[in-house]
Amino acid sequence: MEFLKLSDTIGAGNTKNPQYRPMKQFLSCILVGVTGVGKTTLKNKLLEKYSFYPLPGRRTLTNRIILPLMQQNHGAMEPVNDRSKRFAYTKAYRKLHPGGMGYVLSKIRIKTLSSSTPVLFDGLRGVQEVKYAARALPSAFFIVLTAPDHLRIKRLINRQDKFDQAKGPDTILDKAEFEKICSSHHQAKLFDHVHKHGISKASLHEKARIVIKEKENYDQETTTCFLTETIPDRTFSLDSSQHSPGEIVAAIDKYLQNKKVLITH
Repeated sequence: MEFLKLSDTIGAGNTKNPQYRPMKQFLSCILVGVTGVGKTTLKNKLLEKYSFYPLPGRRTLTNRIILPLMQQNHGAMEPVNDRSKRFAYTKAYRKLHPGGMGYVLSKIRIKTLSSSTPVLFDGLRGVQEVKYAARALPSAFFIVLTAPDHLRIKRLINRQDKFDQAKGPDTILDKAEFEKICSSHHQAKLFDHVHKHGISKASLHEKARIVIKEKENYDQETTTCFLTETIPDRTFSLDSSQHSPGEIVAAIDKYLQNKKVLITH
C-alpha cells in the first residue's frame, strides 16, 4: 500500500521513515461489531476514562483509503453516502485484500507515540477482517459487542444519523426481506415505536435495509465465535442488549484492568 498521511502523527501504508512505527509494535484495543451494537458509546466512555490513543475510525479509513481506490477502479469519483453502495465497495476491496479493514488497520503507522501507550480502534466487522487482524497484530485484544437485529434497527431509528442512508428500488421492504432479520412480533413493536414517535414507515424500512445489507456482508455470530474460539485470551464478548452502558463499561473495565494495559487520566 502506498503511504498516505492521515494526520500529523498517523499514516497508512509503506514508508521508509523510521519515525513511523508499525501498528504491530503497539498494544491495541480493537472494537468489533456491526452497526447499532453500541461501539461508539463504548469508545467515548473508554476515551473519557483512559489514556487510549484513538486511531482514525472505520468510516474515516473507508473514506480516505478504500473508497478512492475502488472508485478509481470502477471509473467513478464521488462521495458515497448510501450505505448499500459502501458495502458493495468494501466487499470489492476484500477481493483485492481479503483482510479488508483488518488489512488497512495492519498498515497503520504511528509517529511520536510511546510504545507503552495503548491505541484504540473502532472498529472491525466480519470474520475476514478479524482473522487478518488477529494474525497481523499479535498484541491486539478484541472487544466484541453484539445485539439482536431488531434492537439495532431501533437504535438506528433513534440516533437519526444522516450517515444511515440506504436507498432501494422500493421505499417499502418486501415482507419476506424484513422477516430475514425480524420476527412478526418484533416488526409490530418497531412499527408501534415509529408511530408513537412520529417517524415515517419509510425511515423504518430504510434502517432495516441497512441491517439486511450489512448482514449479507458481516455476520456477527460467526465473527464472535471465531474470536472466542481461536484467541479466547485476547477476546472479550458481550451482548449489549442484556446490559446497560454502565454495566458494559464496568465489565470491560475489569477485563482490561486484568490485562494491565490501561492508563487512567
